[in-house]
Amino acid sequence: MERRHPMMRADGGSMQDSISLEFSQKPSELRYMLGAFRRSPGLSRWRPATRFRASWARHRVEPRKVAELAASAGAPASAGVSILYPHVFGFPLHMAILTHPEFPIPIWRILQIRNRLVQHAPIAMGATIDFDVRVSAQRILARGVEIDLHTAVRSKRRLVWESLVTFYSRGLFGHAETRPASAQAPEVASHTVLHWQMPRGGAWRFGQLIGDHNGIHLSGWYARLFGFRRALYHPPVVLGHCLSRIPTPKLEDVRRLDAWLKGPVYRGATVALHVDPDHAARSCAFALMMTSETRPSLVGRITSCVPEARGSSPDAPILADGSNGAG
Repeated sequence: MERRHPMMRADGGSMQDSISLEFSQKPSELRYMLGAFRRSPGLSRWRPATRFRASWARHRVEPRKVAELAASAGAPASAGVSILYPHVFGFPLHMAILTHPEFPIPIWRILQIRNRLVQHAPIAMGATIDFDVRVSAQRILARGVEIDLHTAVRSKRRLVWESLVTFYSRGLFGHAETRPASAQAPEVASHTVLHWQMPRGGAWRFGQLIGDHNGIHLSGWYARLFGFRRALYHPPVVLGHCLSRIPTPKLEDVRRLDAWLKGPVYRGATVALHVDPDHAARSCAFALMMTSETRPSLVGRITSCVPEARGSSPDAPILADGSNGAG
C-alpha cells in the first residue's frame, strides 16, 4: 500500500507529497527490479529524497532463514540471530524506496558506501519483528550527494536494532555541505593478518535472501559492463566472513558494527584480514583487502558496547538523524 501526505518547505513553500510504502510481506523483487530501469525525476529542493518511507510489519525470524544467512555469510550456525540478520532481511525495503518511480536518483547511479548497525537487544529465534525505513538525510557534496536510509526494528514495540546505511551518487546537485565525521574510516594497524579464499558460489542463494539479484553479483560478463573485473559479493557476505573470523569480541557479543565500503571483493578472491583489537574499549578495527590489491576493499569496527540512547526514552533511535559519530 502507498500513502501520500503533504509536505512543506522550511520557508513555507510547498513540496511534492511524502510517500509511505506499507508492506505486510516481503516486497516483490520483480516489481522493484523492473523499477530500476525507470527515468529519474531528478533531485531538487521541492523533490528531496527525504520524502520516502517504507515499513514491513510482522516479519517472523525463522530458524531456516537464520541458518541460510549463516551459511551464505560464512558464519557458524550456532551464532544465532546475528547483527547482520535485520540488515539483510530489511534490505528489500531499501530497494523498494530506491527503485520507486518518483525517487529522484536512479538506482543504477547509486553506490552503498557506509553501514552503521546497532543491536540494542537480542532478537530471539521465532520472534516477530517490524521494520521501519526512512530516508533520514541527504547531503550535497562537491561531486555528488549522500543519502542516509535509517532502519528501526522493533519487537513487541521495543526497539531492538537499528541501522544507518549511506548511499552515494556522483554528480553536481548544488552547494556543497559538510560531510559527517562518520565518513572517515579508522586507521587499522596490522597486528593480526588472516588469509583465506572466498567461495565462488552462493550468489543466487544470497540474492534470494537479501532481495537483490543485480547482475554484477551473478555474472562476470555483466559485471565487466560496469567496469568490474569479475562478479562481486554483496557487502553483507563480506562482512559476515570478516565477523566470523575476528577472535574478539565474539560474533554473538557484537553490539555495534561500522563499515566503510571502499571497493569490490571479487568472487573466489584470496583475501587478507588485518585485525587491530582495542581490549580497553571492547572493540576491534579491521580491514579486508584482496591480496592482488594494495588498498582495502572494506574497513570496519565492531564493539560489544551499545551507544547510549538520546532523550528520556530508551526506545528512542540513536541514529535517526545521522548525527551519531563513528568514533
